[in-house]
Amino acid sequence: MSKFVCPICHHNLSVDTCNRCSKTFLQQNNIIDFRTKSIIEYSDTPILEKIIKESKQKPWLEVVQKYTADNPWLNHIITSQNRADFLYLLDLEDKICLDIGCGWGQITEPLSSMCQKVYATDANPIKVDFVKTRCIQAKHEKNEYFVSHTTKLPLVDDTIDFVFLVGVLEWIPEGFASGDPRDIQLQALQEIRRVLKKEGQLVIGIENSHGLKYFAGAPDDHAGLPQISYQDRATANSMMQEKHKKDYRTYTYDMNGYQQLLKEAGFYTQKTKYYYPVKSYKDNQAIIEIDNIENLQYLYEKVLPINIFNDYEKTAVKQELELLEKSNSEELQGKVSSYFIISEK
Repeated sequence: MSKFVCPICHHNLSVDTCNRCSKTFLQQNNIIDFRTKSIIEYSDTPILEKIIKESKQKPWLEVVQKYTADNPWLNHIITSQNRADFLYLLDLEDKICLDIGCGWGQITEPLSSMCQKVYATDANPIKVDFVKTRCIQAKHEKNEYFVSHTTKLPLVDDTIDFVFLVGVLEWIPEGFASGDPRDIQLQALQEIRRVLKKEGQLVIGIENSHGLKYFAGAPDDHAGLPQISYQDRATANSMMQEKHKKDYRTYTYDMNGYQQLLKEAGFYTQKTKYYYPVKSYKDNQAIIEIDNIENLQYLYEKVLPINIFNDYEKTAVKQELELLEKSNSEELQGKVSSYFIISEK
């Protein structure tokens, strides 16, 4: 009997074949690929293939350092522990966790030492293989790894304590050739809610479409265009078509937009908590609960050096301090650059 279920009909599997609908899923390196199709092209695949091949024989960190020596940004993304700093907010002991979009394992590996078990998945099979290798080298033997789309997870209802969706929700529509991006994101959130236990929690890390840095001219973290994230969808789509000849599908929202999306997906939004990861959820320097945003002033003035911020972020920091000086804390809550969101089933 497989530990997974069929993502199509949710029936039991015999190894990699559904006992009800007879669908058979591909398997490579003891990792089952539950995708029915994939249209995603990964720009980092060539370097990743080299890294995973050598990491089978050598320590993964040594191999990553070799192949990212001329790319400090990628090196930081893969090796920095900052991305997982938010985990201290959570009671993870003896919990079953699901890391969706596990990427390079920046969350999966530290998470594995804090909880009972991690299910790690990504739409990129090479990355799942790398994360498995990384965790095995760290002596985390209880985890399970699989390839999937977030809209169809091969897991039983009500079995997961925590689901992590960090830097992922906005990218989910890119895995589909058509369909309204918001509808696809909503479907993914509903699927996540299905596998969560009662009172299980979803943790999202994502940008604020109306963050001050974007109004300062910073390019969108996904589309790469300035002034696109806070436009209406039709205008944003026209901008994307003009520049990249493709539709705008990496939807982000402001705080009210995230609340509405979670509510429609069935989450208990009255208990949803928002945190501001300074300088971003990808590179946490500090984490402030959004209801205590006034503490940001002390952080900027006494703790964090201004030179850790780029020019757009420096402009945003200045504007954040101006809002605090005017006692506009509530307005600032809706203008920070990104959020950690913790929502309960």
